[in-house]
Amino acid sequence: MKSLKYLIAASAMSFALPAFAQDLVVTDAYLTPLAGVENAAGLYMVILNNGKALDTLLGATCEIAGGSELLATISDAKGAPQLVPQPQGKEIMNTGGFTLAPGGYQVALLNLKSPLKSGEKVMVTLKFATAGDVPVEAVVK
Repeated sequence: MKSLKYLIAASAMSFALPAFAQDLVVTDAYLTPLAGVENAAGLYMVILNNGKALDTLLGATCEIAGGSELLATISDAKGAPQLVPQPQGKEIMNTGGFTLAPGGYQVALLNLKSPLKSGEKVMVTLKFATAGDVPVEAVVK
């Protein structure tokens, strides 16, 4: 019977569900290795803020990474894209949502402790100024 409980729990965890925290909903979270950056991955997702006030995404933590950094892709004077740290965070307006996507904003997971495997699910904790810690399951693509 005990093994049946574990099988049911494992089956339930195989489906990625949205993360909810107070007024925030995080969907479609995924990781992909960062091109040209060794032992790093980009974390992308959609964050919906259904609250009455804005909140600020400050960063993230993850057991498989030695650190993380919120980055924005901004064109330099010659039009070349540059990844620029956003230490002040990114405001998530309460009038809808915000998408972290390649070519825009991302959370970079740095100093990965092991290579990522396609299809693997990774738990990440997003850090918000108001909502606090929001656990999110991201799928490796």
